[in-house]
Amino acid sequence: DEGYSEDDFESAASSPVKGARSSPPRGKSRGGTPAKAAPLEGIEDGEEAEAAAVTLQSLARRRHARAVVAGKREQRDAAVKIQAAQRRRHAKEVVAGKRQQKRHQEEAAVRIQSAQRQKHARAVVKEKRQNTAAIKIQNVQRQKHARGVVAKKRRQNEAAIKIQSIQRQKHAKAVVAEKREQQKTAEKIEQETTEKADEEVGHEASKGGEVEQTTPALVKQKSEDGYSDEAYELSGEEENATSQQTSKDSSNGDAPLPQDSTPAGRKDSLFKRQDTMPAEGESEDDFSAGAVNEAVAASQGDTPAGDKDLVPANEDVEGMQKVDGGNKKKVFLFALNEETATPEQQVAAVTIQKRGRIIASKAKVKQVQQDRTRALAQAEKDAQKASKVAEESHKQSAAVEERNKAVPQEEEQPAPNEEEEGGRLDAEE
Repeated sequence: DEGYSEDDFESAASSPVKGARSSPPRGKSRGGTPAKAAPLEGIEDGEEAEAAAVTLQSLARRRHARAVVAGKREQRDAAVKIQAAQRRRHAKEVVAGKRQQKRHQEEAAVRIQSAQRQKHARAVVKEKRQNTAAIKIQNVQRQKHARGVVAKKRRQNEAAIKIQSIQRQKHAKAVVAEKREQQKTAEKIEQETTEKADEEVGHEASKGGEVEQTTPALVKQKSEDGYSDEAYELSGEEENATSQQTSKDSSNGDAPLPQDSTPAGRKDSLFKRQDTMPAEGESEDDFSAGAVNEAVAASQGDTPAGDKDLVPANEDVEGMQKVDGGNKKKVFLFALNEETATPEQQVAAVTIQKRGRIIASKAKVKQVQQDRTRALAQAEKDAQKASKVAEESHKQSAAVEERNKAVPQEEEQPAPNEEEEGGRLDAEE
């Protein structure tokens, strides 16, 4: 009735009670049947019988009390056992509950930690993906910028090469045009000079042809350019006589002709002039007259100091000096004054002037041709250099294009799948 089950009573009945007697109570046998009272022998009167009956009742009451006490004790022991069993079961349940609760708490903590790790891993993966995407975008931007820079440089190089080529072509054309103009001018001057010299030679030859035939010292030479050279060649004796006459005049106190005593006022003799053409502002007649006067002074021994050998200073003039058998002979090309000169000397002076002009014009033509040749060679070198520069620029542009083509191929490799990467990280966690 107090919440005890039948099992509790059975267990309490089957288990011995602490402190309970194992021997049966008095007046009872082990067989369970109550002990019979011994026969009252020798009791004869009623008092003894009454005393015996009281004793028997007292014994019965004691037995009954003992049985009641034993029953209550057994019930108490059974109840104690039941309570102990309940306490043990309750304690076990409590311990099991605590363990289960602790296990649940640990599992919940593990789940929370796993969720946090997964969240952190997803954040890291997301950040990595964002960084990868940013790097790809930066690489694409750099590639675009690099391609733009390379294309710009290539266009600039091509434009610079074109500009340089155009400038070189313009310069070469200008040089060629200038050389052609100079050549045309030189040819025109040469033609005019040749025609004028031929006219003068023909005129002088018609005037003094007879004297020229009687002059043994007049020598005709054929030069390489096809024109004839006419000059007076003095022998060694005549040269000595001329030098002796010059020294005699100097010892007698005859002063040499001053360098500026010529009509044209020139300070150099015919053979010291660096040019064979009239000076600026000087006519050809003045030039011829000055040359004749200087030649007269040279023939008479009145040569300025330092010029009495009359060695020509211009080495380009052919026929001025030659070597014959190891003996150097001075070739005097001179002209005389019209008043005192013989026809032979006048013819020689005109021939000298004509020859000088022809040589000068040919030297100018030769110089023009050399300049033109050098200009053409320089233009060819510049063109070759420009072609080399263009070829190197083209090679550099091709190398840059190949490099730019190779860079996108490396970056276009397939990136790892993001879902697979996330699943792999979750599996590792």
